[in-house]
Amino acid sequence: MTVDSLEDMLDQVRREKRSLEEEYVRTKKSKDQLSLELENIYEKLRNLKEEEQSIEKVMENFDGSAPAKVPAALDIKVKYHEPITKLKNIGGEKSDWIDLRCAEDVYLRDGEFALLSLGVSIELPEGYEAIVAPRSSTFKNFGILMANSIGIIDETYCGDDDVWRFPAFAIRDTHIPFDSRIAQFRIIRHQPETSFITVSQMSNNNRGGIGSTGTR
Repeated sequence: MTVDSLEDMLDQVRREKRSLEEEYVRTKKSKDQLSLELENIYEKLRNLKEEEQSIEKVMENFDGSAPAKVPAALDIKVKYHEPITKLKNIGGEKSDWIDLRCAEDVYLRDGEFALLSLGVSIELPEGYEAIVAPRSSTFKNFGILMANSIGIIDETYCGDDDVWRFPAFAIRDTHIPFDSRIAQFRIIRHQPETSFITVSQMSNNNRGGIGSTGTR
């Protein structure tokens, strides 16, 4: 055996070793990819199972004789604490929200905060909650901001003294006349029971973060 033959043998061993290392890396990548795909499938199956169970729960309330019907209208009890204009849907093509009015004559100084009475107590239907937001013209007309941005009122807030209010922060000296429209609300059903699933990776394309759609 010569030095040259030994070098040839060493080169052969190194080539085989390098080939095996490359095959190992490829196999590991395939295994990791397969594991990720299996994990995504498992998560999708869990989501579908939960959706199936939710639909089954809804179906339990039906007797099968007729499709479920959405009520055309809801009867809602309202107690008026002041002689403001009665509640009614804005209606038409404009909006299905309902206006709320200031039930007091108010003067506010720049930087002052006040809980303005909206003059009503409302008994919402069971399973519903109300979202209260400022009217789009409230800031322009009266220079006030709704301090908590929006209000959420559930059906348990329905006693005689559970008056709806508007948490107003004035950014200038202002006067809000009695019965001025300053807020609006709508009612929605409670959110269904929800569970959260921890995952290591989302199987969706990235949008690019907040502001990714541009400024124009």
